[in-house]
Amino acid sequence: MVTAGLSLPDRLAAWCLSCLAASFIYALAKGLYNVYLHPLSKFPGPRFAAATKIPIAAASWDGTLPHWLLSLHEQYSSEVIRISPDELSIVSPGAWKDIYAHEPGRTRFPKDLGIYTGFNSIVTANDTDHSRMRRVLSHAFSDKALREQEPLLQMHVQELINGLKKACNGSSKGEVDMVCWFRWTTMDIIGDLAFGESFGCLKNTKFHSWVASLASSIKIVVMASITLRFPPLQMILRLLLVSKSLRRARDDHGRLSAETLERRMKLGTSSERKDFMTYILAHNETGKAGLTNQELHDNATTMIGAGSETTAGLLSGMIWFALKNPECLARVQAEVCEACKVKKDINAQVLGDLEYFNAFINEVFRIYPTGVAGQPRRAPPEGAVVCGHYIPGGTGIQMNQFAVNHYPANFSSPEIFAPERWLVDAANEGVSRWAGDKREVLQPFSIGPRNCIGKNLALTELRLVFARMVWEFDVELGEEMMKSNSRGGNWADQRSWMTWSQPPLWVRLIPRWD
Repeated sequence: MVTAGLSLPDRLAAWCLSCLAASFIYALAKGLYNVYLHPLSKFPGPRFAAATKIPIAAASWDGTLPHWLLSLHEQYSSEVIRISPDELSIVSPGAWKDIYAHEPGRTRFPKDLGIYTGFNSIVTANDTDHSRMRRVLSHAFSDKALREQEPLLQMHVQELINGLKKACNGSSKGEVDMVCWFRWTTMDIIGDLAFGESFGCLKNTKFHSWVASLASSIKIVVMASITLRFPPLQMILRLLLVSKSLRRARDDHGRLSAETLERRMKLGTSSERKDFMTYILAHNETGKAGLTNQELHDNATTMIGAGSETTAGLLSGMIWFALKNPECLARVQAEVCEACKVKKDINAQVLGDLEYFNAFINEVFRIYPTGVAGQPRRAPPEGAVVCGHYIPGGTGIQMNQFAVNHYPANFSSPEIFAPERWLVDAANEGVSRWAGDKREVLQPFSIGPRNCIGKNLALTELRLVFARMVWEFDVELGEEMMKSNSRGGNWADQRSWMTWSQPPLWVRLIPRWD
């Protein structure tokens, strides 16, 4: 462009126009290449998503990513779809093993650190650091530790039951919001286990200031991950997407966890009540194999989120689907009460053996998975084969559990809540409606060396809380929930930013015992 003879403002304007034109031409050329010539062009998916990362960023931003992914798999009738220029989504059962399991001689799929951001914890660490951290942290989640922690869990469950009875008596309608009560319970439990002190949510029947900062901290991770998809615009997008209130809440969350951890660490391993830090500090070797103080802080902070939001979310889902399917609730209640004649019988060992009760939990995990982040990975540099498909090196790939568990090829009538899916045995395979279900695809805690370290604790917590609920109370939908339900409302139809954004769930509780 000739600019001789133009004034300085005109030359600047012409230069800006030239830059915009060049940027547009580059973006257009890059988009056409992505759609038609890119190594991933053989995979089905929307052309706009193949050309640019805008669609996946938009779905992540407005909390509809799990539903968007499912709709694409259904639209293209494919177990593998292309969701961005360099990312794939897969819902095939065999992908769990091919992507997440560890097999000798097979290169791992590393975590997609272009998506994960935040603390350097067991969740976000690279494979080398993850192995080091897990060796130390695993002692806090061993079978021995869980047996020693059960009395503490029982104490908080009892506090929940006492609080619910008091709240029902004090309410004109006898209604309570179970979303709040379950979150209070799981926050108190994880606070006690991670830091040796409860947050006092159940005692005070209100959220600790940390709870609000936690929810915001989770959302800020999602917003920050969106900006990482657009490196040239990252700083601008962070200013636009991550509000000051979100950043302040994240900082508050980090500050509170640091202060609480500092108080706990001063006690060392001398605390009478064994919590996570009792085991972690006892096995934290100094030097290369151990965790630094910053890593202890980051992992403790991560435990608070992972150990409270997802468990509370699933408990609320269990109540909702039990009430939507009263015949299932009646069967769960009958099985629990038959096995547990008195309150002291309600323990982890007894509950773990209840067939229908655990089938019910599995079905809630399937239809309403609380971990919907997709567990993104990147193909190793040399590429890899996943379920018969060659995945080029560096390609992002994920298994979103909502899409996986609702894909019709994996489960017959996936929208139907049916614990019976998990009761099918070899003798009934030929006649059962659910015989064709690919039950092995349900992996709520993932698999392989990076599966959820707190799996057994979470299952124990879920079983103890829900069993006590159905043993102690008859449960009904609250008045407003019944009206909404009669109009076709669906409480479980929610948006998600790593975990579901749950509205209140009002229920009426009728104590079954004096």
